[in-house]
Amino acid sequence: PATRQMLDVAIDSAERINRLVGDLLELGQPDREGPAPWNVHDGLDAAVRVLSHRAPTSVEIRRRFALDRPVVARAASLNQVFLNVLDNALAAVGERGVVEIETRATDDGAAITISDSGPGVPPALREQIFDPFFTTKPVGQGTGLGLDIARRIVHEHGGTIDVVGSPSGGACFRIWLPDSRGGGRELS
Repeated sequence: PATRQMLDVAIDSAERINRLVGDLLELGQPDREGPAPWNVHDGLDAAVRVLSHRAPTSVEIRRRFALDRPVVARAASLNQVFLNVLDNALAAVGERGVVEIETRATDDGAAITISDSGPGVPPALREQIFDPFFTTKPVGQGTGLGLDIARRIVHEHGGTIDVVGSPSGGACFRIWLPDSRGGGRELS
């Protein structure tokens, strides 16, 4: 029985490593085919799995996925957006807190919100945090490029990204992307 238990642990660990490697490959795969209809839930789930090792078990990640249609996107690029925003949210909540991810359809696209129960972003800094090299992190802990890159990618997709206060007191990043019927400008 002890050998079987150890074998089960080894198999479970190998399966988790296999999923993580698959997620990393999916997230880092260049978009060779150009924009295509894509389910944002796949990217959000993969980003959460990749970052979950950094989140203490006391941090709760809640998902409310209500989006029922694809967006036209370069999946790898949008995966980078999700990784950057989720990584910031996990850093903001620290050892305890909640990160909420929500998707819903709008008349002409998809709304994705990622909010956290951290300290939030002061209103005076809400536009500045998207500037290149601007960071609120201590020296050596951030480049100040993640949100600048995220905004560029979202804009390239014909979408928008902004930050507001969260009902839980932290930050709430709102991303809007056109759906597969068009609604934003064309991707180049």
